[in-house]
Amino acid sequence: MVLEIPEQELRSRHLHRYSVIVHEYFHIYQIGLSRERMQPKWLVEGGAKVIEEMFAQQYYGRNLLRNDLNRRELWSDEVFTDPWMFESNATSPAQSENGAVDENYAGSAFMLLALVNELQWNTISEVEVFRLVFRDFCIANSSETNWKAAFEKTFGMRVEEFYILMSDYSRRDIREILPSSSLKLEDIFR
Repeated sequence: MVLEIPEQELRSRHLHRYSVIVHEYFHIYQIGLSRERMQPKWLVEGGAKVIEEMFAQQYYGRNLLRNDLNRRELWSDEVFTDPWMFESNATSPAQSENGAVDENYAGSAFMLLALVNELQWNTISEVEVFRLVFRDFCIANSSETNWKAAFEKTFGMRVEEFYILMSDYSRRDIREILPSSSLKLEDIFR
């Protein structure tokens, strides 16, 4: 694991100096469960981003995820029109016609939270849905032929169906898809 914490974050006592450790450690967890099958980017990096921000909310009372999702310059509306672009680093370059595609993984986090929202419509509890997203998908990804098969097995829908659902979302939905402030990490990973 490579962990770089900018000197400025240490001097300014920025919360990211702690939350980045959670983000990177979560990747180790994902790697272990998935047997190093780290696809798609929006679930891998979006998951680490959401975990990192849930940690900041739970232990420091700071909701930085809401701030990042509200910053238009951090992620592109292509999340709603071309969500496939967020599948890999190669297809989600730093810049597009509309600005940043997925800086700080905000677009990937939005997609992950939209998936959580869709799964909750099936009357699955928030804890169970996050468990599916953070754990069960990784486990399925380790044994399926590809991540799309693991996605369908875990979530009961094809990736293409989910991408169509993404077109129903907009930036106005941010508040509705954020994790509950009462949600605890230890409940998800119990």
